[in-house]
Amino acid sequence: MKETRIVCIFILFVVCNPHVDCTCCDDVKQLPDLPRRKPTEDGSNNVAFNDEFLSDNDESLSDYDDSLSESDESLSDNDVSLSDNDEFLRNNDEFLRKNGESLSDNDEFKRRNDEFLTDNDESLSDYDDSLSESDESLSDNDESLSDNDDLLRNNDEFLRNYDEFYKKNDESLSDNDEFKRSYDEFLSDNDEFLSDNDEFQRNNDEFQRHNDEFLSDVNLNYEWYSAVHNGWQYIMVDSSITLDYGHCSTYYPIYLKDTHPLIDTLSETPITVTACVLDHLYPCDLHYQVKIRKCGREIQYYLPPTKLYRAFCFKKQSQPSCPNNLHVALGHIGIAPELKFTEIPESGPFGNSINYIPYFYFRCIFNLQTGFFYKVNWYVNGVFLLTNGPSPNPDDLFFHQNVLHDNSIKMGFDIHCGVSALTPPGASVGGETDMMYSKSYYAGIKIPSTTIYIDKGSTAVLQMTSTMPIGCRYKEPPGDDCIENFQIFNYENEGFQCTAGVANVANPINQRCSNGLQTLKKGWTWNPNTVFDFSIVTTDMNYGDKRVFNLLLQFPDNMGHAIWRNYNFPLITVIVSDNGEYKNKICYSHIDPHMRSADGVNYEQQRKNAQLYPDVFMLYHNTIYGIEVQEQTKTCNNQHATCACGVAIRAGKDVFMINRCGSINYLGFTKCEDGGILQVIRINDYTYTVFTPIGTKITIRLFQNEYEGRYEGTMNIDITMAPKDLYNIEGLCGQFDNNPANDFRHRDGTVSAITDANRNSHFADFTESWSLTSDETKPLNLFLTGNRALNSWRDQNGMFCVCTSQKNVAKATCYPTQYLNCKMSRSITGTKCSVSSRRKRSAHGNSEDEIELNRLLRLMATERTSKMKMRVKRKDTSKNSITETATKTLCKEKISGSLAVREYSEVSANEDPNEVIKQCTFDVMVGNDTSWALAHVESINNIVKNVIERDPAYAEKNSEKVVKFYKNTCPGNCSNNGVCTDTSDCDCVEFFHGPECDIDERDPLIIDDIEGGGECDLADGDECLCFHVRSSNILEGFICQANISKITFNGERQFISTHTFSGGYEDIFTGVCCIQDKSIRTKGVFVTKYDFSISNNGITYGNNKTVYVFDSTCQDAKITSFFPFFHIKVRLFLLLQLAVPAFHCWKFYYNSFLLQTH
Repeated sequence: MKETRIVCIFILFVVCNPHVDCTCCDDVKQLPDLPRRKPTEDGSNNVAFNDEFLSDNDESLSDYDDSLSESDESLSDNDVSLSDNDEFLRNNDEFLRKNGESLSDNDEFKRRNDEFLTDNDESLSDYDDSLSESDESLSDNDESLSDNDDLLRNNDEFLRNYDEFYKKNDESLSDNDEFKRSYDEFLSDNDEFLSDNDEFQRNNDEFQRHNDEFLSDVNLNYEWYSAVHNGWQYIMVDSSITLDYGHCSTYYPIYLKDTHPLIDTLSETPITVTACVLDHLYPCDLHYQVKIRKCGREIQYYLPPTKLYRAFCFKKQSQPSCPNNLHVALGHIGIAPELKFTEIPESGPFGNSINYIPYFYFRCIFNLQTGFFYKVNWYVNGVFLLTNGPSPNPDDLFFHQNVLHDNSIKMGFDIHCGVSALTPPGASVGGETDMMYSKSYYAGIKIPSTTIYIDKGSTAVLQMTSTMPIGCRYKEPPGDDCIENFQIFNYENEGFQCTAGVANVANPINQRCSNGLQTLKKGWTWNPNTVFDFSIVTTDMNYGDKRVFNLLLQFPDNMGHAIWRNYNFPLITVIVSDNGEYKNKICYSHIDPHMRSADGVNYEQQRKNAQLYPDVFMLYHNTIYGIEVQEQTKTCNNQHATCACGVAIRAGKDVFMINRCGSINYLGFTKCEDGGILQVIRINDYTYTVFTPIGTKITIRLFQNEYEGRYEGTMNIDITMAPKDLYNIEGLCGQFDNNPANDFRHRDGTVSAITDANRNSHFADFTESWSLTSDETKPLNLFLTGNRALNSWRDQNGMFCVCTSQKNVAKATCYPTQYLNCKMSRSITGTKCSVSSRRKRSAHGNSEDEIELNRLLRLMATERTSKMKMRVKRKDTSKNSITETATKTLCKEKISGSLAVREYSEVSANEDPNEVIKQCTFDVMVGNDTSWALAHVESINNIVKNVIERDPAYAEKNSEKVVKFYKNTCPGNCSNNGVCTDTSDCDCVEFFHGPECDIDERDPLIIDDIEGGGECDLADGDECLCFHVRSSNILEGFICQANISKITFNGERQFISTHTFSGGYEDIFTGVCCIQDKSIRTKGVFVTKYDFSISNNGITYGNNKTVYVFDSTCQDAKITSFFPFFHIKVRLFLLLQLAVPAFHCWKFYYNSFLLQTH
């Protein structure tokens, strides 16, 4: 074989003519300087020298400019010094002038003094007669003394000016010296500059010499050029080779924009390609069109002339081969990937096992015939990588995945092969066929479309296939499910915290970033047509959400098949379409209650029999996600209407409730088994906003101290629809399909007309159908029991999953809510949705939290008895019945004249002012209370605020208008006890608090209920030191007071002490009083009695609520509202069967009796 190759080479140089049968070679010129055009020929030294020369030249010019600047500055300083000297001379002249005036005044003083002495001598003999003249002289003397003082002052001023003159003169001389020094430095710098200029000339000559060494193809002339030198074929360099300025012996190398065409695909027919001038800032901004052809076995180039210091880059490729005289039918050439496993035995303490490690290789498929050797060339991304063979064995010709690793090639590449047949070694006549090539094969994940269009609020499915088998790394035994997960993350918005985006919806079992991808074990069959699905869903925040997202899908860094680790799929662009059908759609229940469906139908929710109490309705139910909003009502407005008094919101296994219908007020979670997927935001003590996992927003406005109790304990409920609500809801909010005609859809599916031919409304039948108090619907009623069986969010809806990237490695994180890990400001979910750490299982086996919740639910279902009012409420100014005409006029004036209606109709969710006027008229007439007109104004104000919060683009564009609205729409006008701020919060005067400045801290607080209903059993594991109290108008910083007594073994009651301490604020209805000193409960006391009261100012306290602390292990207790009874358990024979309780109780009895006897 070696002899054959030596002969072939000899023929190449001596006999073989690469222009054999060539008809296109006569017009070809030789391309000059081919060896210098190689990328390894580096002219960067010339470039570096020229750059250094230019940099030094710039620095010299900069130094010269600095010298000129310093000279100008010295001249300027000298001018300033001369100017200061002139100023000094002027000041000196002024001083001399004033000094002359002072001397003249002094001479006048001396003359007058002489006259005085003469006059004095003349008057001595006649002293009595000259007293008046003497007085006159004294007066003149005083004047002279005054003049003398003026002289002395002028003299002092002269001295000061003189000193200042000398000081400025010194400064002038100093500045002049500085000028001379600067001027000398300037002359020195100028000499240095001239010296540098000489150096510049020398460098310039050197620069020119180096430039002359650069290749420039300015003399090419639009002709064909041969690229063969000394028998070697050169080909033009393409973009697969990294170039820099100065490579290829030129300053600006020119290279092919795309991969060089394969040699065997070229013919005498020229092809046109683009050649780029190297430019790192603007790649291929300057380019030329060149042509390539194959003449015989020689590659030729049709090249244009270039600008100065630009030249075409070439690299040595091969020697033109001898003509082949061997003909073998190779057939169709193709690529086939195959999956294999390395098996590694392993011994361990639990037995032997085998580790299976996957890898793949490629075969070049062709018609393999015996009697020949074969050579296979492999190309990746168009670049030759290696040759396998010659060999007759096909296993010697494959391409192993290790070659990819060795060349730092990642998955997602194109591969093709070329094959030729050769005569075997030792044959009498040697030969080789022309090389034949396969088509390019893509190795990676294929996605039919990398652009996905998805409606806001909906789900889209991304489909993909793998062109390669993906192996599973596993051990047998025990085996593995071999599920791998590709991950999704948005590298433009890492983590999606509190912003819109898209996320994957993962199934309940696989709580990761995808639905998983089945990888292959040894012996399993790979199906290249298997389609993998990947579901994505929008995460919606507000009306101005971003519409376009770029998603990166990636295999994790722990993939069993190592070559796939951190493989990046083709970039996915997600375009979210938003038709806005959900925008400004609000369903509400206002006041007593006036209803509006999501599609804008207004109606009244009044039962046929309003005396049924309480009643619960399904206000909103999302049938896809299982989210519910239930509303409870009670009679109000002097028993003339029903009003909403409670709301329960459920998502998954979380239920948040505000209940004011019974004898206590409740605000919190009744269930929190999904960990708090409802985001509850405390706007203020009267307003709460709840966001569901899909973005539906429920705003609850509590009526606290208004209107003489007619509506106290009631609420407004506003539900702002989310995109995922569209076409998916039912209940009193209607269908929400933008068709108002079908909004009165009953639970059984029938639809009542909004009005019949006689204009009679059928809203009563519609609302009745959504009642949850019948035997059929009671199991759904969230107000009746906390034991309703609920499905978790993840089981019903899956999880919202995203992956955060760290150093381009994705890590999966999943959440049961579209808000993901968003931390909303003022959220109380974290504190309200928490498991008590101090309560254990009760002595009866039930959770103490469950027992307490059921007790509270019973109180919520019990009608509140009349309680003493200890505060002064706002009084209705109307004494007589109000006429209907006057009521309509009043309501029209208040509603139509409100700021929301006059100036903010564009963000009022299409609320109809005329409909609100009707509602207002009804409420004022029924309640005979004109103040209710303001409540309707506030309802519109709250709608406007809801829309503005959902539309940040509007708020930003109309910032001044928004501030104006907020500043003028504080709730209740701050009850005239405060000032409205720019954020619509009240700044209250002294003593007043609350969102409306309507809570007077001096009013006593009434405790409606205390935790446990007044009893605490130590046997339940509770320390019985902390107790929740329920009231109204609890303020942050409230004070607890506890009067502590003991009940002895024989029933005597003895007072111990009073303790006052800070309470723990939870909400306006709930606080907690914790006794800090555990020693208060004296050892051996039979029963401890706490009497709790609370106060907002620590001075005025309300009623007492009593708690008895006992131990049911040793005591029987019967606590009634009249008198509690406690006694020991006398069935000692039962206790003796339980050694530990028996010993505990005998010790307890002994200590109690011993304490009593002392």
